[in-house]
Amino acid sequence: MRKYIAIWFFLSFFVLGSISSLVMCEETETLNTIIKNIKFNDSLIVSLKGEFEFVINSYLSPSVKKALEKSYLRLKPYEKSNVLWAVQGEKIRNDFISIDEKEDTTLKYQRVFDGEVSTEFSPKDKRAYINDKKAIESYTDPLFYVGLKHHDGHYWGEVLEKNRDRVSLEKSDIIGDYSCYIIKIELEDGYVFKVWIAPEIGYRPVKVESYNSQKKLVYIKEPKYKKYTDNIWFPAEGVYSLYADNGKKWEEEKITVVECSINEKIPDDFFSIKFPSGTLIFDTIHQTNTVIP
Repeated sequence: MRKYIAIWFFLSFFVLGSISSLVMCEETETLNTIIKNIKFNDSLIVSLKGEFEFVINSYLSPSVKKALEKSYLRLKPYEKSNVLWAVQGEKIRNDFISIDEKEDTTLKYQRVFDGEVSTEFSPKDKRAYINDKKAIESYTDPLFYVGLKHHDGHYWGEVLEKNRDRVSLEKSDIIGDYSCYIIKIELEDGYVFKVWIAPEIGYRPVKVESYNSQKKLVYIKEPKYKKYTDNIWFPAEGVYSLYADNGKKWEEEKITVVECSINEKIPDDFFSIKFPSGTLIFDTIHQTNTVIP
């Protein structure tokens, strides 16, 4: 009798182990397929030129906001602004335009990277800085705020592939009209990301959550999409919400894509800046300072 019981237990563990292995293999295959499709759809965007409107609502008290003014203004300079963002290959252009309460606009800065050299120009100061680094930070990229990119400046497909051993597939969910896979990424620095991927719209992220190393919510991104050319789904608008350690929302940015062209040839001279007379140029490559006559 004991012999049969032992055999029964052995067979039970064997069957359960086999089922568990099959489930893990199926999950791995599903995850690999998802990542492959995300990367494929990311690769469809060869060039991009768009105008993005940002409206910032802060939930900080006036006293706290004033105390944080320096660092706050560095990252989020204006309550309302327009950002021009253009990318073609390695080339990038980024114009930042502030909008005041009267809807008057002011060009605050222009940044371009022509594939080799970066130039930043401040029209107000009439100063320009030239260097040989790709000096356009990822936090100025609208595609980060609408959820298409990780904060390191890369699309999610690349991030998932790079950290494949730290990626897992969680239960499915429904966001709006879309059935979604939930992908969890636990990075080496302790940060955790959850990305809701909707296969129906080109495996695009429809929700992104970020948690710090203390497992506290940092931000939530919720983009909404529309279909562009060549079956490319791209955000039409989005909401980027920031949270304090106590779990309360302290800032919300509403992003609207005013206009956007995808995979249309952008002239090379668009990725250069024409300086007005009197501009002082600091060239760190050639260690020279010159003034435009």
